[in-house]
Parts: sequence; C-alpha cells; structure tokens
Amino acid sequence: MFPSISEYNQTIQGKGGSALKTLSNVIFLPSRITPIKIYSYGSGAFAVVFKAKDKVDNKYAIRCFTSAEGDKIERYREVSNYLGKIDTTWTTEFELLEHEINVGGKSYPIIKMDWVEGELLNDYIGHILLDNKALTKLQEQLVKVSKSLEQHKVGHGDIQCGNVIISKNDRGDNVVKLIDYDGMYVPQLSGKHSLERGLREFQHPKRSHLHYDEKIDRFSFWVIICAIEAVKYDKSLWLEVMQGGFNTLQNTLFVGQDFINFDNSTLVQRLNRLNKPSLSFYLSKLRAFCDSLPENVEAVEMFKRLDKEQENQNFIESAATFSPNIENRDYSAKPKTDFVKIRSNPSGATVFNSTFQKIGTTPCFLDKSEYVDKTLRVAYDSQWTTIFIDKNKQEIWANFQQKSSPITIKTPEPLPPQDKAWLTVVVSVIILFVIVLVVIGISKNDSYTTTETTTVETAITVDTTAVDTTAAVDTTVAVDTTVAVDTTAAVDTAATSGTPSKNYTAEEISTIFLLAFNKADCETAWNVTYNPAWEAKGKAWFCSSQAFGGVNKVNILDVTEISNDGLKAVVYVKYYAEDIYNGNGNYTQYFELEYKGINWYIVKIRNAPKPAN
Repeated sequence: MFPSISEYNQTIQGKGGSALKTLSNVIFLPSRITPIKIYSYGSGAFAVVFKAKDKVDNKYAIRCFTSAEGDKIERYREVSNYLGKIDTTWTTEFELLEHEINVGGKSYPIIKMDWVEGELLNDYIGHILLDNKALTKLQEQLVKVSKSLEQHKVGHGDIQCGNVIISKNDRGDNVVKLIDYDGMYVPQLSGKHSLERGLREFQHPKRSHLHYDEKIDRFSFWVIICAIEAVKYDKSLWLEVMQGGFNTLQNTLFVGQDFINFDNSTLVQRLNRLNKPSLSFYLSKLRAFCDSLPENVEAVEMFKRLDKEQENQNFIESAATFSPNIENRDYSAKPKTDFVKIRSNPSGATVFNSTFQKIGTTPCFLDKSEYVDKTLRVAYDSQWTTIFIDKNKQEIWANFQQKSSPITIKTPEPLPPQDKAWLTVVVSVIILFVIVLVVIGISKNDSYTTTETTTVETAITVDTTAVDTTAAVDTTVAVDTTVAVDTTAAVDTAATSGTPSKNYTAEEISTIFLLAFNKADCETAWNVTYNPAWEAKGKAWFCSSQAFGGVNKVNILDVTEISNDGLKAVVYVKYYAEDIYNGNGNYTQYFELEYKGINWYIVKIRNAPKPAN
C-alpha cells in the first residue's frame, strides 16, 4: 500500500528535501502558493509528480508512487537500467531510487527524472500553426523519434500531447523529448503484458494489453503526423471544439470514435474534402490500419513529394496504365495541369459521364478539356456519388463505405423428432403450470415477490461465469468492427432507460444488454439480468473487471431467437467486444432468458459452438 497524494504533499510540505534519503539537498518547488501551498504538479495511474531543484539549479521531476500493481517496480528497474545504456535525443535522465522517500515512518521508492523545460506538443503546434515549414520540420522530427524508438527496441506505450515536449538543446535547436515511462516496453520485458493502453485519441481502436513491443507507438505517430498535415491546409481545424474546430486541448484533431468508424467520421469527411494528395496519403494509411489489427500498422514515413520531372513522367506512365480512354494518345507534350486524376476509396469504382456511359475505373486520368465544369457519377457496388470536375483541381476523391466479407453463421442443430404422445404430456404439464402461475398471480394482486423468485430460481442450473473472455474468442474470423448496431436508434433509448418495459422480447432484451456496454452503462445491463450467483456477488462485482466491467465497446453481428416457450428462451448472439482487462475478441454465445412477472431476464450465458467459416 502506497501513500496518497495528500500524504505525499503533507510530508514534502513539512519536511522538504529531508524526507528524501539520497537527495536530501534538493528543494521542492510548489505548483501554487494560494490559497494554500500545493506541491504536486500532476498525477497519473501510478504516480504523482513533484518538482525539485538542487544547489546548482538543476531541476528534477520526482515521481512518487500511489500504486504499483504486480511487478511495476521491477519493470521500472528494467526500464531504468536499459535506458541508461542507450544514447538518444528523446530520452530524459531517468533513475529508480528505492527506499528513497520517508512517509509516516516507512520508506518508498521514487523515480528521479530531469525536469524538461519546453512546450507540450499541442501547445507547440498552436504556436507554429501559421508556419508550414515549421510544421513539416516537426513531422520529420517525430518520424525520426519513431524510428529511433524501434531501432533501440523501445515502445513508449502512451504517445500523446501530454507526454511529448518540444524542448531546446544546448545549441538552441528544437528537440522532441518523451516523458512518462509508466507503460514503456524494453527488451527485458518481452513476454509480459502492457499495464496501460494509452489515451484513446492516439491509440488503435483494437489495441489491448496483449500488444506490448517496440511497435506499439506506430499508430500514435501516424495520427499526429496526419493531423499536422491537415492544419497546413486548413488552420481553422485547430480551433477549439466550441469554436467549430476539432481541438479538445488534449488531442491532435482526432478522437477515439474517429478510428472506430473512420469514413463516417465528421473530421475525416472534412479532411477528404480538402482533396490534398499528401493528406489523402496519410488518411488512406490510417483507414487501412483502423480496418486491420494493431500489429499490422506500418512503420511511420513521410509523404514523398516527387520533383517535377519525375512527377510528370510518372503521370504519363500512370495515365497509360489506368485510363483506357486516353490509351494510345500522345499526351506527353501536354502539361500535367491539363488532367485530373479520379481516385476512390476503395479503388476499382466505375466512373460514368452524365448519360451513364462508362468512362473508366478508378484510379483514372481524364483530360480536363473534355470534362471540366461537368458532373460525373462514380459507383462502387450499390453505392453512388457525384463529383464535379473543377479546372483548378488535379485530383478528386470519391469515398465509399467499405463492406466486410460476409460472415457465415452456423445454424444451431434442430431438436430431434419427439414421440407425439410424450409431447402431448409435456404440453399438458406446461399448460397446467401456466394456469397455476396465473392463479398464484391473481391471489397476490399480480405482485412479483422474493418468494416466487426463489422458487423459480432453485430449479435452474446456473453458470456462475459471466462473459467468457477467453474461450469464446474466435481469432480466425475477420470482423469489420465498423459494422455495428446504430446505438443512436430507438433501441439505444431503451438501453439507457432503466428497468425495461414488459413489451420487450427476449431477443430485444439481449440486444439491450449488449448495447449498454457501448455507453459504459453497467446499470442497464444489471437491470436486465437475474442470476442468483450474480445477485449474491452484487452489482459492484458485476461491474468489475472480474465480470463485465472491462467491456467498453460491443459491435453486434447477430442476435437470433432460437427457442421460446413463453417462460424460457434461448437467444443466439454473435458480437465483437473490447475488454480493457482481457483484450478484444469475437464471441458466439447463447443467452438463456426467463420470463419473470412482466419482464424477460438473462439468467445464464454460455459459449456457443464456433461458427463454420
């Protein structure tokens, strides 16, 4: 058990540097002095930061632990030892000092780091916003840092504005520094899991604690470089959200939701309309990465601008390759500005003229003299869009919603034929049972009592396991996580309305249960379940990491009612779930439900057989 932030504050306020064992000569600097003196400069999941200086005015960040789950201290020891052996521009002096600070008569470890003076990444971008050359220089520096991390087999784990500082070196040149090494990976930690996933605004939507190596920062750098490229062409993007921009003060334009449904993102659609080749390059990379897995993200690179001679030569070769309508014509003498390139995402869309005659297939080049100021139609599968040929544009994009491959779901085996006489007996028993329930209900004024609940539940064999986050994962099925239930539809209203209405079917209750996790609404999920084992453990357990508490996103692929006799039902569900504790995966399960009084309740969840591919 480590001290709290206030306990550290009180110790430093009362003892100052004398609270430290080997650094007793330092002076702690308060972060504010009114209305009361406070020494902490910020805190994270594992530590609180204080600022101190020695007698020669060297300044340090003193990180004091507030928690250290598992082997956290040992990890810091490995990181400290490893970083001390490499020479890079992005590191800061870093040292683990054990048994260093005395709080309440006990000694605790600290992390001592050089205090980095400079500007946080988002502040620095704001200061150089009008200088595109400086923005490009920053992109180049970030690419170098990304390559250096991988070259030294290091993964930072939480690249974001608050952990990237633009500082000055001894020569006065700008240099990128990385701070906060809580989630850092070094080779000695190979085989372990990450203790954090980083800020959603900078992380791959499918990243889990299993992704932990020197490549974990690639996606974050692509996000930052793409955002910087965008503000070169539209400065208003950097306005705060309340002013019509996309700056939340802790992001670089993008937010986590943009990566989940990339092409439908308001920001992405606006960036596509800028129609800039370099920006389209970065957007196409991010789109491909979001549709894939974190381990498939490529190493970061800058968009390559060709010199004019090479660009024109590539243009002529590409035109001959992609545009049947200009094949065998001599356009080598015409300037590139006389053509427009039509591209689409995905590629392979068909381009038609205004009378629906096919012109070509994307990517294709068109002679502006034939099509300028005309509206063309572009089709991909059953989707259509129109484009206007502007004489001032060299490239026009048409974007379509990409579709995932169909998922074949194995139909549950039908029940074998039964003897009719036996079936008649069963039906008679069920009818008699229903009549008894009705009589009991009338005698109790339709109340649903605890006694009745106990009577019904004692006949149920309960699976005390919640969602099985290991056995149900189907790693062989490729799931398009952008294909999901629209959580803004009518069902979503029900999912946040508390106790469900008696009008909901067993199938709808199952959907409500799953959709609740998209809003981190464990309360609603709890309200549609009744399992004695779950009830005994309580809602706190139900919403904890041991049960459903780690699920923060669910994409529903199929919900089908398999059986329903009016009192019990089985619903087959197939969904993709993201679990901050157990990782992401595809699940195929049966929800068993019972009708209690006026509502259906989920009483058991069990894994279904793996669907056939």
